[in-house]
Amino acid sequence: SYEGATTINIYEGAEVRSASVAIYHPQAGEINVYGGLVEGYCGIGIKSGTLNITGGQVLGVHDDDELSDENSNPNGMTYDGSAIIIDSRAAYAGNVKINISGDALVQSSYSTAIREIGESAETTNVTALNVTGGKVLGASGKAAIQLHGVTADVTSISGGTFSSKVPPEYCAVGYIPANNGDGTYTVKEGKYVIEVTSRIQGTNQTVATPTGGGQADYGEEVTVTTYAVTGFTFLGWYDSEGKQLSTKDDMTYTHKVTGDCTLIAKYAQDSTRMF
Repeated sequence: SYEGATTINIYEGAEVRSASVAIYHPQAGEINVYGGLVEGYCGIGIKSGTLNITGGQVLGVHDDDELSDENSNPNGMTYDGSAIIIDSRAAYAGNVKINISGDALVQSSYSTAIREIGESAETTNVTALNVTGGKVLGASGKAAIQLHGVTADVTSISGGTFSSKVPPEYCAVGYIPANNGDGTYTVKEGKYVIEVTSRIQGTNQTVATPTGGGQADYGEEVTVTTYAVTGFTFLGWYDSEGKQLSTKDDMTYTHKVTGDCTLIAKYAQDSTRMF
């Protein structure tokens, strides 16, 4: 029921198949997939409760990656061919927790493996999404996981294999995205590298030796500092793509880490007057 707390266990050898959503879970409770097969147009549609997948297969198999078609039903479960749809519309109880581990396979043939939907990318019903193992595979050209922006705050990926690069904000603390070299992706232990240097405008010549940088986790802040150089005017801090990060008055700059980067203190050579 919608109000009761249920427990659904899927064991090795079991098969749950449907021409729509194989398992629809709007209520508080728990789904445990230990093995077997859960296969549907969409594998699992969850609006509330906990989903634990430690083995078996959860598959979305229908040729559909659109939410604006006949399956977009605002009074029921909105779905496409994703393996797991998370419904974060405000009308539902929420408190969705998803844990994927072991040798689980979560796969969509035509869409995203795990997809979150709702009225706004700034709202979520997810309180935890943890991946420590298994495979999460979207269709060719589709993301493995597509979540609302705010859901990144409760997402922690420290293992597993994915069909697309894991966004840095989804990685667990102390982990960074990694490429398996075979068309799949994973995460590995590590930190992001922040290099610090200087440049004379319009050249690759250095003119100062700034301090700071080093290694940091995603979301950490690092502070870099440069200094005045005779004969040159400081223009500000820039990234390696040429984007200005600070003004000429900010010789000390604090940068929020979102990946490997190079921070450049840029200077312009003062003009020389000839008499």
